[in-house]
Amino acid sequence: MRKILSIVISGFCLLAGSCDNMQERPKNIHPILDSQEQDSVFNKLMQVTHNLVPAYLRNDSLSFLILPLHASCPSCRKKTIDSIVENSNRLLPQQLIVIAARGGIKTITRYFKEQHSVIPSARTLFLDSTDRSGELGLYDDKPTIYYTFNGKAYTRVAVIPATIKEDLSSFFSTSKVINKTTSSINDKLISNEEPDNQNLRQLSR
Repeated sequence: MRKILSIVISGFCLLAGSCDNMQERPKNIHPILDSQEQDSVFNKLMQVTHNLVPAYLRNDSLSFLILPLHASCPSCRKKTIDSIVENSNRLLPQQLIVIAARGGIKTITRYFKEQHSVIPSARTLFLDSTDRSGELGLYDDKPTIYYTFNGKAYTRVAVIPATIKEDLSSFFSTSKVINKTTSSINDKLISNEEPDNQNLRQLSR
């Protein structure tokens, strides 16, 4: 058990940075190791994307960014909105964004106007105007990223001020690579196998 825990810490240390800095970095990356929870979280993600993720994509490596406009701190909200607007034309089918708020579409529109922006039009961007994401417990009080593979959620990333730049960069630029590697590591952890060194090296890039 200690060996498995050590592998988990080492693998996600590489994703977040070097192990030497682990004590100094907030622990905002959380592996989801329970199989039932992996299924449950993935099903909830399908609900908040209105089950519009094509069946042929659901077993692929997917990344989900949930932005709770009303719950996020002003700084995280602004930086996440800016990143969404900047990258909306470059989203892959495997990159999905859920913008959640209480109060309907008008409330979501108001938050974007405050940032001198408009809600982007993208096939993989979903407006959760009834805050279904919050009802399902998909976030606490901050933007949250999930990485899934083969219909299971393997990693939850709480986007916090200290790591937001890195977290958003991972989602928008390398989410597919990170997700495939992370899910591979978690698969091996669950089966008590050693992760491949190649996978760990990919996470450190």
